[in-house]
Amino acid sequence: MIKGFFQKLFKPETPNHPILDYIHTYFGFRPEKPELYIQAIRHKSQYEGLGNNNERLEFLGDSVLDLIVAESLYYAFPDQSEGYLTKMRAKIVSRKTLNSIAIQTGLESIVEAQLEYDAKHTSIGGNALEAIIGAVYLEKGCVRTGEIIKKHILDVYVDFTDLEQLEFDPKSKLIEYSQKHHLKIEFKTFDHESDSKQKHYASEIYLNDEKKGFGIGTSKKKAEQNAARNAFENIG
Repeated sequence: MIKGFFQKLFKPETPNHPILDYIHTYFGFRPEKPELYIQAIRHKSQYEGLGNNNERLEFLGDSVLDLIVAESLYYAFPDQSEGYLTKMRAKIVSRKTLNSIAIQTGLESIVEAQLEYDAKHTSIGGNALEAIIGAVYLEKGCVRTGEIIKKHILDVYVDFTDLEQLEFDPKSKLIEYSQKHHLKIEFKTFDHESDSKQKHYASEIYLNDEKKGFGIGTSKKKAEQNAARNAFENIG
């Protein structure tokens, strides 16, 4: 009895923070390491310095989510090609999809940031969601994190059938990729000589001044989309 009294007396109190209720509601568990999840919603606009904001957790969560989604798609579409699975994964882990989940769950409203505009019009919510996934991974490990994300996120907020019908836009995805990885992106589109009577265009894509993609099309838009598709193949 005395031992229990002193354990209770000196046991550190769990901080009262909205992110902890959020995790319980939308991820199905009570965090044992609350500091990770508090950090996961701290945007760099308010918290500068390594270890203070969520950028490192976001980096980790991005990779973890890629793996979980890839595994889910592998089993969900056993007859589809690698290219098809890659496109589907890009749709699921896109800022548009992640931001939508953040808005639906109210995550963007508890992100700690100093912004001059509404968080719903930024990628802050989607980035924080990835940071939370990174935090879950650090606390729960690979297998348990996969189970949690599949059950509470993918199965609830991601409709594979709807995403199949959503047109894949490689140019937009490449621009998004370049922004996320802080790469300078440049499109160089010009007339292309062809034996066909129909006019053709060629497009080259450069990431950090390095040529990564080339494409030809009957319009500038098609040439750029084909170049972006080629760039994705080259960057893996």
